[in-house]
Amino acid sequence: MSSDRTQTLASWTYEMATAYTRSAKVMSNTAKHFSHVRHKNPKASPAYLATSNTPSIKGNDSHRLLIILDLNGALVSKTGKSGMWVRPHYTEFLEYLFDQFEVGVWSSARQNTVSNMCQLFGNFKKQLLFTWSRENFGLSEDDYLRNISTIKDLQLVWKSLEDNPDMPSYTAYNTILLDDSSSKAALQPFNSIAISEFNHKDTEKQMNGDNELLDVIAYLEQAKYENNVSNFMKRNPYKTDLVNSDEVTERDFESTHFRYSDAKQTLGDLRNTAGLTHDGVSRRRTLEKKRPGHRKYRKSKKTSSSPVTPQL
Repeated sequence: MSSDRTQTLASWTYEMATAYTRSAKVMSNTAKHFSHVRHKNPKASPAYLATSNTPSIKGNDSHRLLIILDLNGALVSKTGKSGMWVRPHYTEFLEYLFDQFEVGVWSSARQNTVSNMCQLFGNFKKQLLFTWSRENFGLSEDDYLRNISTIKDLQLVWKSLEDNPDMPSYTAYNTILLDDSSSKAALQPFNSIAISEFNHKDTEKQMNGDNELLDVIAYLEQAKYENNVSNFMKRNPYKTDLVNSDEVTERDFESTHFRYSDAKQTLGDLRNTAGLTHDGVSRRRTLEKKRPGHRKYRKSKKTSSSPVTPQL
């Protein structure tokens, strides 16, 4: 082997070893930082608690808060791997959010699933500050594949936005997480709106509809004038029924179904979500194929080796 090739190989080996060492250090630091993910009793830091105890002052001008959205359970209800139902009133909710605040997404689902669920944002998707998924929790390979409880440490978001000179400084003073799991906000408990879980199969939702996103809008209308939302939310925790829930309207039952494969949207009704199958195909069409008069039924009967009993 020539001296030039030997020198090149040695240089390449050194670079690879250096890169590996650097990567190992990063992973080690990440593991240390995320030790709370597997901690049984994660707690807010003394510094955070001191911030949440700093009295908030209500001003005349609103603040452009950072709103971090969870997806499944908060805004959508997945139907397997092929589609989702979206919470009623989501269009006016998104219009309000993107007009008043900066908005980001952080879901514990995997990146591909998060990408599918983000179809609900439509033209607003390009205005998202960030779209984080399970890949942003710093989980080990084993924990990433397991169904474990995760915690959304807002400090990671704040730090990631520090390098953007066009962004104001986001901290516990001006950030709100919207999530259907309060445990996700264990490290910053007074910066979280614990919205009720949205499940399109839930009997209560099917009977009474859902207008909780209107409650969230009403709550944010109060919070946006505060200069320390962590203190405001500590003193005034979010609760439902900020909007008169006795006045149930048809829109409280309107839910849009998204089919991931082609982003097809179908307006449905929570009282009859069974009208669509998991992939967004009309259940009537599915059932018709099983009836004796349908051509596909006749074809299957001819090719069947055993008698077929019609399923009406």
